[in-house]
Amino acid sequence: MSTSIFIEQLAAGHAADAKETLSNLLSARAFEALDARKQELGATLFGGQVEEEVEELEEISRDTVKNYVNKAQNQIDDRRNKYDELGYGTQDYERTPKEVNRIKNIKKGQNRLDKEYTK
Repeated sequence: MSTSIFIEQLAAGHAADAKETLSNLLSARAFEALDARKQELGATLFGGQVEEEVEELEEISRDTVKNYVNKAQNQIDDRRNKYDELGYGTQDYERTPKEVNRIKNIKKGQNRLDKEYTK
């Protein structure tokens, strides 16, 4: 769309078409301006640095997985023990969302140890 089409429609007396063309032109310019501003803000916020995609590393050593599983399980056990020491019953113990996620990752690590390292 160009402004010349808009002018031609006005000259020909096609007011409805000219109105639609004008609306499309203004929308396109507004989107361009917003996109440019978004890029400016992004560059300012992140210091002009763009995150690059990082390939996920699948190969980690058995000891690393084992250490993660043990450390994570100990942290969860410590929190539960502190809760119990404060006099709260373990039946009232509720896991935090972070703790629930951690337990899922512990299980993944244990499964990985069982599957990959027992071959």
